Amino acid sequence: MAKDLLKMDLYGLLGVENTATTKEIKKAYRQKALTCHPDKNPDNPKAVELFHQLSQALEVLTDAAARAAYDKICAAKKGANQQNT
Repeated sequence: MAKDLLKMDLYGLLGVENTATTKEIKKAYRQKALTCHPDKNPDNPKAVELFHQLSQALEVLTDAAARAAYDKICAAKKGANQQNT
């Protein structure tokens, strides 16, 4: 898993809760991808990057092992942040 993925809230990027099913994640991805696709936004230089991030989020969150690893890392980061406050 790429380190820059760990800096992002993949669930927030797709607009779903962390309890979302694979079906809900795929549906949210399709909706976002349709509006953010670079072909639909040729004048937006950030469209390619956003579309790439959406694709990475889909890849991680629909793979059970990758999602479990992502959730574990996020939980550890959240716990560390709570201890520092």
